[in-house]
Amino acid sequence: MIDRLPRPTDFLLEAKSRLNRGGLLVLSSPYSWNEAFTEKTNWMGGYKYGDNDGPSTYSGLKEFLSSHGFTEAKQPEDLWFRLEELGNGRKWQQTKAHMTFWQLR
Repeated sequence: MIDRLPRPTDFLLEAKSRLNRGGLLVLSSPYSWNEAFTEKTNWMGGYKYGDNDGPSTYSGLKEFLSSHGFTEAKQPEDLWFRLEELGNGRKWQQTKAHMTFWQLR
């Protein structure tokens, strides 16, 4: 979940360095940015409030990855996941993540 990394662009560049040409990078995140995990200056979009025209995280990802040699390999998909907050399963939250697929040129 890139929205929980202190410096998501550093992670993406490190992932690129580990992929062979033609390699596939799959990212899944709900894009629920929170300054407790990531300083707002490091958010990849996702700071649209009210009627401003801030970029979405998906458009921020697309711009960043495209400028670093990636192309979108297939259309994004929604992926439901569940986070258990208590070990006994009595409290949990269900969230939808956005899963994207990027191929290194």
